[in-house]
Amino acid sequence: MSLMLSHLQALLSPAQVMGDYLAPLIYLSFLSLGISIGVLISFIYIIRMIQHGGTPREVLEKLSHLEEKAEKLEDSQGGLSSSVAELSASVKSLQESLMRVDSRLTSLESRVTVLERRGVRELRETARTVSYPRPSQLAKVEAATIKDLNEIVLHFPEVRYAGIITSQGYVVKSYGQPSEEPPKMLEVLRISGTPRVSLIRGDRRLEVFYLGDVKDLSIYGILEIEDSVSIDEAKLEAIKETINRYFRSVVSKSQ
Repeated sequence: MSLMLSHLQALLSPAQVMGDYLAPLIYLSFLSLGISIGVLISFIYIIRMIQHGGTPREVLEKLSHLEEKAEKLEDSQGGLSSSVAELSASVKSLQESLMRVDSRLTSLESRVTVLERRGVRELRETARTVSYPRPSQLAKVEAATIKDLNEIVLHFPEVRYAGIITSQGYVVKSYGQPSEEPPKMLEVLRISGTPRVSLIRGDRRLEVFYLGDVKDLSIYGILEIEDSVSIDEAKLEAIKETINRYFRSVVSKSQ
């Protein structure tokens, strides 16, 4: 019994009881102090805001107004950026168009240069004189009458190519395979400024001669003869007259 009482006295000693109640009081005191400090800081912050910018409501209104201005500026910047992008695309398209035009001009210049060189070369070749025998020395050769240009080889086997071409370079009728392009031969005739042109290419002889006019077009004959050495001028004239007869026959039937 006395042991129990001594134990209870130890448990209920003033120091122990004071320690059990003092700890919560100290905690509550620090908590209250912290809350007070926080309220004081908030109060000081509000006072400073009122001193510099008016009431908190006015400050909020100013902040809202600044946000609206910022949004408008962002919208304007976005519109300007889109306009700049469209302008850049237009400038790029214009640059591409200019590059295409420049490349076409360069191509045309190169073609003109090639044609000029060909013309000079052809004129030099046409400068070669072709000797023709006197008319009294020519043997009489009769021209043939044909219904189609392909029949010319039946009367004159020396003919490798015969053709009829317009002044615009369109081949109306032809026989055989030429060694030179007919429009190119026609261009040589135009450069020479004469109604006929004779060229010697190895063992071949090329002739371009005027046939007549149909409406607004001038018509020319193109002739290529093999073994140009053995053929005489009378036979050559007979072959050209045969082509001329065929041309006049076709024109008379079309009228």
